[in-house]
Amino acid sequence: MSDFTPSNRVNGEPGRPRRILRWSLLLLLAVAVGAVLWASNRIGDESSPVAVVRPKAELVAAAEIADMTAREAVANLQQTIQELRAEQQRVAEQISGLQRQISAEQGERKLLSEQLAGLSARVDSLQGSNAAAPLNPPQPAKKGRGQ
Repeated sequence: MSDFTPSNRVNGEPGRPRRILRWSLLLLLAVAVGAVLWASNRIGDESSPVAVVRPKAELVAAAEIADMTAREAVANLQQTIQELRAEQQRVAEQISGLQRQISAEQGERKLLSEQLAGLSARVDSLQGSNAAAPLNPPQPAKKGRGQ
């Protein structure tokens, strides 16, 4: 027997909170990249050299944040891939076990079918011998009371 039951399937979703975390980190990365792009477009609008120097520092900080976020997202994706591979291996083992179980059950079914065919042949043989027997069997001789 395998441990794959409907109750395990329903309760076996430990990755759901992790997926939400990964998606939220991916969203955060997208927001950080958008902020960097928005900040780079604002730099061209200002004419003062001092104003340009200050946003560059902000741009560098935003780029560092975006880089860290991207690295975290990549690490999370790698972890997800490892978890998926482990789950795939577990499912493959379950499928293999189910295939072995089905094969064994098919063997049992074949054996039962052969036994049923043998019994059927015996019943047919007995019916044939009953049909060949006379309908009124000879009555045994009656013994008297004194005998």
